[in-house]
Amino acid sequence: PARGATLACRQIFLLVWLVNLIIYAAIFGAFLGLSIVSLLISFAGVMWVLILTTHPTMCCLPEWINMLIFSIVMGLLTLLTLMAMITNFELKSIAKAWPGAEAFIVPGLLNCWDLTILLPITVWSTMTTLHLYNESKAAATKVAPEK
Repeated sequence: PARGATLACRQIFLLVWLVNLIIYAAIFGAFLGLSIVSLLISFAGVMWVLILTTHPTMCCLPEWINMLIFSIVMGLLTLLTLMAMITNFELKSIAKAWPGAEAFIVPGLLNCWDLTILLPITVWSTMTTLHLYNESKAAATKVAPEK
């Protein structure tokens, strides 16, 4: 489930990125160059998730640590998407100062849609991390029978 949900989130992110780019260019007449960084980080995250979910035991780290890193990344993405949604709704409220700023409702709604995927995957990844940690802890405490 992590691979499909993460890919869906990143497709929504790409759509939000393009819509924001168009709105900024239309209202302010400029390109927001820093947004390229977030796009590159998003693509790097997708590649990492694909590798992690396809081959979870190939990394040199224990599986629960990989899942912990994934949980932290998903939690941060959820938090950043929530902040982006709030920012887009706030930018919509300045429509009196900048005509056309009401268009920021579109990326705000897309971010809201993204959160409907990010929140469950964050909970799932956290629960899976705890499960894998408990399994590894139980396996480490097993005593081999004496011969």
